[in-house]
Amino acid sequence: MAKKRTLVIEWKHLDVEGATCERCAGTSQEIHQAVGELARDRMLRGTTVCIRDTPLGADQIGESNAILINGIPIEQILVGTVHDTSCPSCSALTGQSTCCRAIEVEGTEYEMVPASQIRRAIEVVLAQV
Repeated sequence: MAKKRTLVIEWKHLDVEGATCERCAGTSQEIHQAVGELARDRMLRGTTVCIRDTPLGADQIGESNAILINGIPIEQILVGTVHDTSCPSCSALTGQSTCCRAIEVEGTEYEMVPASQIRRAIEVVLAQV
């Protein structure tokens, strides 16, 4: 009998009266796409998947657009780094010039984390649980 696995994907994002920035909204769509692809490819068989949406206030903007998989930041799983980049969409929501998280993996910077990188990180975590 296969071991039952649990996968918790937490997406942290700026939330201003129910709205989030464009890059965070895009990352959310990419998370769902990655999970859908893995499910279709039967990579999630025997796995309980929970996608947790964590809204943040403007005072927590440094954590916005973060993805944690089983509590581990995606940039740590992918051996990447975090950068702050100007975010006009966050600036419009907060009413002030704002920088938002971006990750760099293997020399490529992602403001919106693509499904391919999310899928890669999930596969790494699944291999360990």
